[in-house]
Amino acid sequence: MEQIIINKLDGSTVPMVNRRTATRMKTARQSWGLLGDDTVSVEVESPFAQKYDIGDKITIYGRVYKMNQLPVVK
Repeated sequence: MEQIIINKLDGSTVPMVNRRTATRMKTARQSWGLLGDDTVSVEVESPFAQKYDIGDKITIYGRVYKMNQLPVVK
């Protein structure tokens, strides 16, 4: 799986997977619908709190996606 980079609203970039902080991506699913539905769901596992904001962008599978809802913490 390719590395996913988060482009924050302030212009900084953060890799979603980071060995130094033991952050790993458990799953990444892309869904394309017939009428233009195009969504990505990513599950991240980390011993540290992660900060993601609405409006952050990620590039995954060659396409740019904008986060439009806050993550759910399990």
